[in-house]
Amino acid sequence: MDLNQKEVTDDPFKSHVNQIINSIHEFNFDGSAGTNFEIWSKKYEHLFKVDLKKLDDAAKVKILLQKLGTSGHERYSNFFLPKNPRDFFFDATIEVLSQVFAKQLSLFNIRYQCLKVTKAGDDDWVKHE
Repeated sequence: MDLNQKEVTDDPFKSHVNQIINSIHEFNFDGSAGTNFEIWSKKYEHLFKVDLKKLDDAAKVKILLQKLGTSGHERYSNFFLPKNPRDFFFDATIEVLSQVFAKQLSLFNIRYQCLKVTKAGDDDWVKHE
Protein backbone atom coordinates (compact mmCIF):
# COMPACT_ATOMS: atom_id res chain seq x y z
CA MET A 1 0.00 0.00 0.00
CA ASP A 2 2.83 2.41 0.83
CA LEU A 3 4.37 1.70 -2.55
CA ASN A 4 1.16 2.71 -4.34
CA GLN A 5 0.88 5.90 -2.29
CA LYS A 6 4.44 6.82 -3.18
CA GLU A 7 3.72 6.33 -6.89
CA VAL A 8 0.58 8.45 -6.63
CA THR A 9 2.42 11.32 -4.92
CA ASP A 10 5.33 11.11 -7.37
CA ASP A 11 3.13 11.21 -10.46
CA PRO A 12 1.79 14.76 -9.96
CA PHE A 13 5.33 16.07 -9.42
CA LYS A 14 6.67 14.25 -12.47
CA SER A 15 3.71 15.47 -14.48
CA HIS A 16 4.34 19.04 -13.30
CA VAL A 17 8.05 18.79 -14.14
CA ASN A 18 7.25 17.40 -17.60
CA GLN A 19 4.85 20.29 -18.24
CA ILE A 20 7.56 22.77 -17.24
CA ILE A 21 10.16 21.06 -19.43
CA ASN A 22 7.77 21.06 -22.40
CA SER A 23 7.13 24.78 -21.93
CA ILE A 24 10.83 25.57 -22.41
CA HIS A 25 11.61 26.28 -26.05
CA GLU A 26 14.77 25.04 -27.73
CA PHE A 27 17.66 27.50 -27.80
CA ASN A 28 19.12 28.19 -31.24
CA PHE A 29 21.98 30.66 -31.31
CA ASP A 30 21.92 33.36 -33.96
CA GLY A 31 24.48 36.04 -33.17
CA SER A 32 23.63 38.16 -36.20
CA ALA A 33 19.95 38.35 -35.19
CA GLY A 34 20.80 39.17 -31.57
CA THR A 35 19.63 35.82 -30.20
CA ASN A 36 22.07 34.97 -27.44
CA PHE A 37 22.00 32.66 -24.43
CA GLU A 38 21.74 35.46 -21.88
CA ILE A 39 18.37 36.58 -23.28
CA TRP A 40 17.10 33.00 -23.48
CA SER A 41 18.26 32.10 -19.96
CA LYS A 42 16.65 35.18 -18.42
CA LYS A 43 13.36 34.11 -19.96
CA TYR A 44 13.49 30.70 -18.24
CA GLU A 45 15.53 31.58 -15.14
CA HIS A 46 12.45 31.58 -12.90
CA LEU A 47 11.48 28.07 -14.02
CA PHE A 48 14.88 26.64 -13.11
CA LYS A 49 15.28 28.52 -9.83
CA VAL A 50 11.73 28.26 -8.49
CA ASP A 51 9.66 25.62 -10.26
CA LEU A 52 12.48 23.10 -10.68
CA LYS A 53 14.34 23.87 -7.44
CA LYS A 54 13.64 20.38 -6.06
CA LEU A 55 15.71 18.82 -8.85
CA ASP A 56 19.42 18.33 -8.33
CA ASP A 57 22.05 20.08 -10.45
CA ALA A 58 22.61 17.05 -12.67
CA ALA A 59 18.92 16.92 -13.64
CA LYS A 60 18.84 20.66 -14.34
CA VAL A 61 21.96 20.43 -16.51
CA LYS A 62 20.42 17.50 -18.38
CA ILE A 63 17.26 19.54 -19.08
CA LEU A 64 19.34 22.54 -20.12
CA LEU A 65 21.47 20.50 -22.53
CA GLN A 66 18.35 18.89 -24.01
CA LYS A 67 17.04 22.35 -24.83
CA LEU A 68 20.14 23.30 -26.84
CA GLY A 69 19.78 23.00 -30.60
CA THR A 70 21.95 20.42 -32.38
CA SER A 71 24.63 22.87 -33.51
CA GLY A 72 24.56 24.62 -30.14
CA HIS A 73 25.01 21.36 -28.25
CA GLU A 74 27.94 20.40 -30.47
CA ARG A 75 29.56 23.81 -30.01
CA TYR A 76 29.10 23.63 -26.22
CA SER A 77 30.42 20.04 -26.04
CA ASN A 78 33.50 20.96 -28.09
CA PHE A 79 34.19 23.80 -25.67
CA PHE A 80 34.74 21.27 -22.86
CA LEU A 81 36.66 18.56 -24.67
CA PRO A 82 37.87 16.14 -23.33
CA LYS A 83 35.54 16.57 -20.31
CA ASN A 84 31.88 15.62 -20.41
CA PRO A 85 29.50 18.63 -20.28
CA ARG A 86 27.28 16.78 -17.79
CA ASP A 87 30.11 16.81 -15.23
CA PHE A 88 29.58 20.49 -14.41
CA PHE A 89 27.22 22.13 -11.92
CA PHE A 90 24.17 24.04 -13.12
CA ASP A 91 25.52 27.52 -12.31
CA ALA A 92 28.84 26.76 -14.01
CA THR A 93 26.97 25.47 -17.06
CA ILE A 94 24.92 28.68 -17.26
CA GLU A 95 28.11 30.76 -17.00
CA VAL A 96 29.87 28.86 -19.76
CA LEU A 97 26.82 28.87 -22.05
CA SER A 98 26.60 32.63 -21.56
CA GLN A 99 30.22 32.93 -22.70
CA VAL A 100 29.98 30.50 -25.61
CA PHE A 101 26.75 31.99 -26.93
CA ALA A 102 27.38 35.62 -26.03
CA LYS A 103 26.24 38.63 -28.00
CA GLN A 104 28.58 39.02 -30.94
CA LEU A 105 29.76 42.39 -32.12
CA SER A 106 31.74 43.01 -35.26
CA LEU A 107 35.07 44.78 -35.01
CA PHE A 108 33.51 47.69 -36.89
CA ASN A 109 30.69 47.92 -34.36
CA ILE A 110 33.11 47.83 -31.42
CA ARG A 111 35.20 50.63 -32.93
CA TYR A 112 32.09 52.66 -33.73
CA GLN A 113 30.88 52.34 -30.12
CA CYS A 114 34.33 53.48 -28.95
CA LEU A 115 34.13 56.57 -31.15
CA LYS A 116 30.75 57.42 -29.66
CA VAL A 117 32.23 57.70 -26.15
CA THR A 118 32.23 61.32 -25.08
CA LYS A 119 33.47 63.27 -22.12
CA ALA A 120 30.82 64.93 -19.99
CA GLY A 121 31.25 68.64 -19.36
CA ASP A 122 32.06 68.21 -15.67
CA ASP A 123 34.57 65.35 -16.19
CA ASP A 124 38.22 66.11 -15.48
CA TRP A 125 40.77 65.29 -18.21
CA VAL A 126 43.44 64.29 -15.70
CA LYS A 127 41.40 62.50 -13.06
CA HIS A 128 39.02 59.86 -14.40
CA GLU A 129 36.18 58.88 -12.10
